[in-house]
Amino acid sequence: MYEEASGFANTQVFKGWLQSDCCPFKQALLGAVKSRGLVLWQHLVNHVTTSLQDLEGFLQDVNAALNKPLEEGDYDGLVEMMGHLRRAKERQAVTDGMFEPLKEIVALLSTYREQMLEEIHLQLQVSCLDWDRAGHRLPGATLPTP
Repeated sequence: MYEEASGFANTQVFKGWLQSDCCPFKQALLGAVKSRGLVLWQHLVNHVTTSLQDLEGFLQDVNAALNKPLEEGDYDGLVEMMGHLRRAKERQAVTDGMFEPLKEIVALLSTYREQMLEEIHLQLQVSCLDWDRAGHRLPGATLPTP
């Protein structure tokens, strides 16, 4: 939109006799387009970042809970562990489907900025691999390869 608005003429002739200076309008439009673009860009960056941080926190919680030793006869510990397994199973479909859209968002953002933050690229790859590895430890889980 910014490129399209940049191509607008600086002057416009209306009805064949009235010439108008459109520079102030053009500059205001370019400013509005740029500011809205930055807001959208920041929203998408925040969406990717918070999605990956949420998954990372979830995986840390579940892994910590599942790695706790379980003593024979520890009913409460077993119930807690089953609850974590249930949470992971409930989240599986949503998480499996989140990686491709996030990769597409990162690719889109990278085309409009010189370089997307390298840490976001790395975090996306690591989160995808961590989720895949966690799925292989869950009973009956089948996760796609990133």
